[in-house]
Amino acid sequence: MFIFQCETGMRVGDLLKLRSSNITQYKGHTMLDFKTEKTGDYIEAPIDTDRFPHSVSILEWYKS
Repeated sequence: MFIFQCETGMRVGDLLKLRSSNITQYKGHTMLDFKTEKTGDYIEAPIDTDRFPHSVSILEWYKS
């Protein structure tokens, strides 16, 4: 969880609420779509293998 947070900048509360439904594909990119707990903002963040190699492997590991 710590490595995923470091690469994505997600807060602990948001990370604990992350579900597979928050992970989408858009134009060949993996995206995280979620609403932040603290501010209520809607976030769409790309998770690419070039910039976030560890996060992508973590997502693959916990795919189910």
